Amino acid sequence: MTYALFTDGIASDTTLDLLYSDPGMGPGTLILVDPAHSESGLTAGVVPTSGTVRNLARDQAATIVGGGAVAADMDMALTYLRSAGDASFRVERTLKGGIHGISSQVGQTSAALDIWSLAAQTALATWLLNAVPGGSLYFSLWYRSTRAYSAGYGQAPMFFMTDTSNYLMHTQSGFPTTPAQLGRTPTAAPAVGAATFIAQGCNAWTGTKPAIGALRQSIGTLGRNANYSAALLNKAQSAILYRMKVEDLTRTKRANSGAGGTPAEEYAAALAADQAQFTTAFAAGGKFYGDTWSDPATLLA
Repeated sequence: MTYALFTDGIASDTTLDLLYSDPGMGPGTLILVDPAHSESGLTAGVVPTSGTVRNLARDQAATIVGGGAVAADMDMALTYLRSAGDASFRVERTLKGGIHGISSQVGQTSAALDIWSLAAQTALATWLLNAVPGGSLYFSLWYRSTRAYSAGYGQAPMFFMTDTSNYLMHTQSGFPTTPAQLGRTPTAAPAVGAATFIAQGCNAWTGTKPAIGALRQSIGTLGRNANYSAALLNKAQSAILYRMKVEDLTRTKRANSGAGGTPAEEYAAALAADQAQFTTAFAAGGKFYGDTWSDPATLLA
C-alpha cells in the first residue's frame, strides 16, 4: 500500500526525489514488470495465462507516450501457448513470486509454440520503436535458468526488439547479442541455477529499423518462441522471470548526482542502480533470497 501526504505548503528543497511505487523507478521508466511486487495486481501463487500483466510504470508511461494513451494501454500483453498441454510446457509461481516456465524436452510437438511471453501493446511498442535513433533506451531483465537447453542451438531470446534480421535489443543464451552501443552485460552465457542480471543500453538499430507492423518484441519470454520454435523443439531451457525494466535514458537523469549526463553516463548510472537493487534482492534477507521452485526434470521430462 502506498500513501501520500498532501499539505498546503510548498517544498523549498527542489532536490527532493519524486515518490515512486518502486525504488528502481525514475522519471524515464516506461516499463517495470515485477510479478512479486505488492502492486503487481497478481494473486500470490497464481500464474496469469491470458489478458495483460500490470506495468508498474503505467501511469507515467501513458503521460510520456501521449496521443490519448491511458494507463491500461501501457500494461503488457500476455501470450500463453502450449503445443501439447501439460505434456509440453508448464508455468508455475516460485516461492518468492517469480514466473517459472518449464519446457519439456520430450513432449513438445511442432504444431504450435510453447511460450509464456509478455510484449508491449501497440501504443507503447510504437513509441519504443521510434525512440531510436535520436534517443537512448535501457533494457534489463532479472532471471534464473533452471534447466539448460539441450543440443548446440542456443537458448531462445528472452528479451528482444527485432524484425527478422534487424535488431535494437536481442538476447540469446542468456546475454545480449546485439552490438554493445552504450554497454551490455553479461557477455557470456551464465551458469544454470545462477540468478542473472541482463542489461543493455541502445541508441541505434543494427541494420534497418522496421515498420511497426514488422516489429517483433518481448519484454520477457519463457519457452520456445517465434523463429526458434522448430530449432528448439524438445530442446528449450526452463527458466524463471523475476523482473523486467525499460527506461528512456533522455528522461531518467541519474548521472552527475541527478543533474543528468550523456547517454553513456546515463546508461552507466542506470546500470549501477539496477545492479545494486538486483544484488540486494538476491542476497540474504532480500525479496528473492532463498527462492524455491519445482525441479523441471521431476515435473516435466
